Amino acid sequence: MCEKAMTGAATRVVVSVLTACAAALWSATAGVAAPLSPIAITPSSGCGLLTAYTAGTGLPAWSGPAPSCGTGTFTLAFNQGNTPPAGTLSQGVRTAGSALSQAWRLTGVPDGARMGYQISAPPGITINQVVYDDSQLQNIANGRGWIGFTYWNGGTAPVHTNGTAVDASASGPSLDGNLNTPYWGIELRCVQSLCSWPGLIQLDHITVEASEAQGPSIAPVADPSSLWAQTGHWIWNAPGNAWSVPVTGADSSGVCSLGLQVGTSAPIADPSLPPPNDISWQECQPTSWTAAVDTRDYISGAGQLPVALQATNAAGLSNAPVSETLNVDNDPVTVSLSTPEDPNPTVWVNHAVAVDATPSTGPSGLGGMNCSVDGAAAQSYPAGGLTVNGDGVRTVSCTAWNNAVDPQGAHNSGTSSVSLHIDEAPPVLSLAPVNANDPTALVADTSDSESGVAGGSVEMAPAGTGSWTSVPATFTGSQLLAHFNDAGLDGPYSFKVTSCDNVGNCASTTRTVMLPARAAAISRVSVQTMPTARCNGAPAKSVATAARAGTASQGFSTVLQSGRSLLRVARNDMFRSAPTPARPPVSAGNVFATGSAAVLLGRSRHDPRAVSTALTRRSRRAAAKPGRSCNRSTVAPTADARVGYGRPVTLHGLLMSSAGLPIAGQPVAILTAPDNGSSAFTQTAAVTTGSDGSWIATLPPGPSRIIEASYPGSPTILPATGSATVITPAKIVLTSVTPDRTPWGSTVRITGRVLGGYIPASSKLLRLDLGIVGIPGLSKIQGIPNVSPDGAFTTTYKFARYQGVVRFWLEVSSLAEADFPFSPSHSRRWVVTVGVPAPTHVRHRRARHGHRRSAVNRRLARREKHPQVHRSGPARRR
Repeated sequence: MCEKAMTGAATRVVVSVLTACAAALWSATAGVAAPLSPIAITPSSGCGLLTAYTAGTGLPAWSGPAPSCGTGTFTLAFNQGNTPPAGTLSQGVRTAGSALSQAWRLTGVPDGARMGYQISAPPGITINQVVYDDSQLQNIANGRGWIGFTYWNGGTAPVHTNGTAVDASASGPSLDGNLNTPYWGIELRCVQSLCSWPGLIQLDHITVEASEAQGPSIAPVADPSSLWAQTGHWIWNAPGNAWSVPVTGADSSGVCSLGLQVGTSAPIADPSLPPPNDISWQECQPTSWTAAVDTRDYISGAGQLPVALQATNAAGLSNAPVSETLNVDNDPVTVSLSTPEDPNPTVWVNHAVAVDATPSTGPSGLGGMNCSVDGAAAQSYPAGGLTVNGDGVRTVSCTAWNNAVDPQGAHNSGTSSVSLHIDEAPPVLSLAPVNANDPTALVADTSDSESGVAGGSVEMAPAGTGSWTSVPATFTGSQLLAHFNDAGLDGPYSFKVTSCDNVGNCASTTRTVMLPARAAAISRVSVQTMPTARCNGAPAKSVATAARAGTASQGFSTVLQSGRSLLRVARNDMFRSAPTPARPPVSAGNVFATGSAAVLLGRSRHDPRAVSTALTRRSRRAAAKPGRSCNRSTVAPTADARVGYGRPVTLHGLLMSSAGLPIAGQPVAILTAPDNGSSAFTQTAAVTTGSDGSWIATLPPGPSRIIEASYPGSPTILPATGSATVITPAKIVLTSVTPDRTPWGSTVRITGRVLGGYIPASSKLLRLDLGIVGIPGLSKIQGIPNVSPDGAFTTTYKFARYQGVVRFWLEVSSLAEADFPFSPSHSRRWVVTVGVPAPTHVRHRRARHGHRRSAVNRRLARREKHPQVHRSGPARRR
């Protein structure tokens, strides 16, 4: 049977014997009537809709399966007596006829025996009309005992003798032409005591019209995991994890369509339903089907989702409404983690960290939240927050879930994690053993497995004092390295090494060391040769050189020529000029009180022999004889020495250990500072000691200097510094004394320069000395006010008014000044002849061309200007 139209629609059932009815076609859409289609009862298959039977007094029930209609006409027939029915009459009921034939072969067919076919509609289907035609009848209602009739619920109708029976309902009790019966049958019956003639009803086809009054029944399968069972609950599903909706459907005519309406979208249809057939009352089959629903296809976030089941039967009738509304919460669940006490969890801290977790859910609400630390078992999140402590990278994971469940019963959840960097442990610190090759080195191994070592410090203090002093240290990434200076230290010292990590955790360790840790060294420096392997026995002599012989005769000659005039000048007004501020007044008495002056001014002044002896007398200065001085390996020569102005200085040095062993191949820095109290040392030279520890260096010319030979020390030897002083006399040059020939009462102008620089400001550095040529000890001191920064000076001197001709010498001397790095010295003398007026023509020439120096003063000027040219011997005093 094919599906029919909507509820109450009629269906025509056609039984065809001669020709096969085409398969019924059904196409139905819910709510739209489908065209009528017949049920085809064909010889090959349609007979399955008919029930064959035999009945009667003493007759067995029909045995075996329902007969097949075979391939020929549809025939109802009984055998007559023992005569087999004709072959053409037995097709279709051969089995039944053979059974009857065997039972009644000798006696025939008794009264009440009957044979027929009945069509019974399934429950819910009502037969409305049956039409049969083209019947062939034999011995029916012709007095031979056989009758033929149709029957249904509440009525019968005879088969007409003309064999052209019409709609059975026309002769039935129903006046509206509607049989309204659940079954219909056609029967051949024997109605006399014995029917010996064969009876036959042959049908070509039967048309049956039926109707169905109700739609199919459909119901969800009772399953707690089914989507249908979630009404009243919140649901969700992850993408690809669809909900299942198992349903079943049944109907008398079968379930021809089955679907699930979700929301307002197109229904989900069961794709597995087979097409309808036309050989059964149940044209479509009962079905079971499981639909899959992904709620995210309809609600991506949260909301209500209506769901309804839909089905139609062969009559096109729909099921009664079956629907529900589900609560869907596909909103994501999130957890926000914050660390109020730790603004940046990726940075190490040295304290416990509190973690605050804030969940966010959709309308289903928060189901719960738990947290775990470092993968440990999760614990319920405490109301006051989670506190995490302990060293290392601590990972906190918190999971929150809502009240919605998925098909497996799992809640929608969200997880958030934060990694905390907590370092509460100080670095690991240990001091390496003392290195004999580097005893002043401190090496500390340090590490920190969390935040890492940031650096450290090294301090030292006399043991037991706590007076710590910082020692410069460097950090290499795994070690703290420091070198302490043990020079000048003696006794036990404590060293404290501290290592700190990047969050401020620190560890310290100490060590006590007896200082000095290095061996002592001795550095010596001198301008003399430095002996290294023997004691120096013979002291060097230092005896003043005797005066040259020609000086005495020249001085004596001068005295003789001057006569009493010279003595008068010396005794009277020559020394009446103002003395220098720095000196007491000078008089003839205290100038000539002793020595040669006593001879010249005493009673022997007229004795040429005594005067000659006095003029040639010189005092001899002999240096004190130093004693023998021996060191285990050397005798230290004199550290201080005098070096002439403009001369280089050759230094000799020795570097040895305190045990007297030479220290070879070591650098020594030569530092010099002018001896003016400034202590402005600069490095002038650098040398390297030889195999015997000695070294030699040459310094350029310069002022009086303090010299230091500084050995920086080595990892095993202490630094050492030796010092020496070089004394250099000042260099004063008279550039002019004008005029150098002048009458008494005239003024001479004296100019010159102090060479070498270092001129102190606002000091009385120079003095003017004045004396008479040839008379030793007869001199006068005249101060010079100022010296300019470049060393230039100018002064004047006025001679008194006397008679005669006297040759005076003038020289400029430097005084001992603490801030002037030259020892006292004086210029070469300049001779001025006083008492000789210049001739008139000379005066005029001088007025035109300037003053002309005497030959003696010209030679002196050249010597002062170019001293290096005249160094072959001592200067002659004039």
